[in-house]
Amino acid sequence: MSHVILSPFQLLELNVISAQDLAKVSRKMKTYAVAWIHPDRKLSTRIDSEGRNNPTWNDKFVFRVDDRFLHGDTSAVMIEIYALHWFRDIHVGHRPSNCREPDSPASSPPSQPVSDRHALRCSPGPPTVRTPPGDS
Repeated sequence: MSHVILSPFQLLELNVISAQDLAKVSRKMKTYAVAWIHPDRKLSTRIDSEGRNNPTWNDKFVFRVDDRFLHGDTSAVMIEIYALHWFRDIHVGHRPSNCREPDSPASSPPSQPVSDRHALRCSPGPPTVRTPPGDS
């Protein structure tokens, strides 16, 4: 019988709230977002059928991350937005968020003991939004 030793990990909670002013790729846009840290483990929001180019999801994801991610200078969460289409969903835009540890423990919520807190500060990179053909 072999024993597998798992490396220690933390949980990273991500709340994908909404997007604004997306390119109007269809008249009745139905959009969803896909988020990931590792391309082999992508999570998807529910489909917003009402918001069109200003969708709201308010969906929470939890990712398991290791020390390399927590301390890496290039660690990021990638979020892509798609609009449903009958043939193939249309990529509307994406936004990487670079993550790093806070500068001091004071930035963590005071309700938890210091030993139990591990927060990351993620700052969004510049959005990349698709422009529909003919809109120049």
